[in-house]
Amino acid sequence: MERLVVVGVDGSAGGRRALDWAVRHAAGTGARLEVVCADPSEEAATEQLHRDLQDVLAHHPGAAPGITTRVVAGKPADVLLDAARDADLLVVGSHGKGGLATTLLGSVSEACVRRGTTPVLIVPAR
Repeated sequence: MERLVVVGVDGSAGGRRALDWAVRHAAGTGARLEVVCADPSEEAATEQLHRDLQDVLAHHPGAAPGITTRVVAGKPADVLLDAARDADLLVVGSHGKGGLATTLLGSVSEACVRRGTTPVLIVPAR
């Protein structure tokens, strides 16, 4: 059975770190990778997603097979949890911004951990 890894990106440094980790993991395990961005501005988000993906793939030659992308309008945590419903792993970055409860994780990563049914890997902020 084919394994699926979903990674959430948002054009931030944290999103690019999560994407880099997910590309390396998928390439190393043979998993299919789905790169998902939640943004109502589909055209601009698609362009940013593709730029980030090309930047990451430039550092990992041969890792491109099995990678799909999509931009979905909606709240980021809801979009990612829906996309990862049948995935083996959801990868998200952490911004470390927000109130006291989200200081370490970030609001989207915290929501994915709390509400998700898929294992979640959070790539920490540097």
